[in-house]
Amino acid sequence: MTIGAVSAAASFDPTSITRPHPRLMTYYVWLSVFSLLAFPVTLLALWIRYRTMEFRSTTKGSGSARDCSGGARSTWPTDASRTST
Repeated sequence: MTIGAVSAAASFDPTSITRPHPRLMTYYVWLSVFSLLAFPVTLLALWIRYRTMEFRSTTKGSGSARDCSGGARSTWPTDASRTST
């Protein structure tokens, strides 16, 4: 590990990440290509998943990833302001 890599790693703030990296979409495209005849359906499903994915970090240091397309990946804290009365 070089000194530049150490300083870059020290300045990295994982709480600033809110959206997935564009390389994930590249991976999803290749996954769709390998699905052969199901390519259009697979690509559409994975594109929706990519577009709706978001990350949130709490002050406690534990974060959560949420897939808004219906598949919650971890526990998502409830927000009292979101409930309708």
